[in-house]
Amino acid sequence: MGKVPKGRKNMNKKKLFIIASILAAIGLVVMLFMLPKPKTNNSAKPISTETSTSKKNDKKDNKQDEKKDSKKDDKKEDKKEDTSTTSSETTATPTTGTTTTETQNNNNSTPVTTTTNTTPSQPEPQPIYQTIHHDAVGHWETQVIQEEWDQPIYERKIIGNQTGTIYSNVDEFAFNTNGDGSYHVGDVQVGTTHHDAVTQEVWVVDQAAWDQTVIVGYR
Repeated sequence: MGKVPKGRKNMNKKKLFIIASILAAIGLVVMLFMLPKPKTNNSAKPISTETSTSKKNDKKDNKQDEKKDSKKDDKKEDKKEDTSTTSSETTATPTTGTTTTETQNNNNSTPVTTTTNTTPSQPEPQPIYQTIHHDAVGHWETQVIQEEWDQPIYERKIIGNQTGTIYSNVDEFAFNTNGDGSYHVGDVQVGTTHHDAVTQEVWVVDQAAWDQTVIVGYR
């Protein structure tokens, strides 16, 4: 608990003093009403009886006026204390949102309104997505369709039957000394034609195309 302010202690002391004064005044009035009235001789002293009665009435009126004044002072002190208490209590309102507080004391005084504004909570940011396309990754490669090869070249020649000697013409066979007595005509390879390999360039895929979703910002 915090310490009570000095001003508030003084106000409490004043309030207790006023209450005690009011109670004392009420007790005095009650005692006056409870006291027996003195017997008076109406025939002997009519004037003095009226005078005493008027004095009593004046005293009662004075006491009632004092009582009213003390009540008014008490109300004023209560108003001041309630107003100060209201102000101190209103300022301690926690700021957890937009709050409007109206405080009205018991004496129907002017209400004190306090408005406190706080910033509302921000919504969480929402990500913005974007799709990035990645092309396929690969390389060019030479593919062999047909291997290289040599094509033989043939010509019709005279071939001796006994030794297999090839003769360019009949005259050369007629004058041969190889021992061939007969011949036949056949295809004899006289050369070759070289053919290079047949190839083509083909694209070989190392990694297929794919899509990537990434966050590019927030909203």
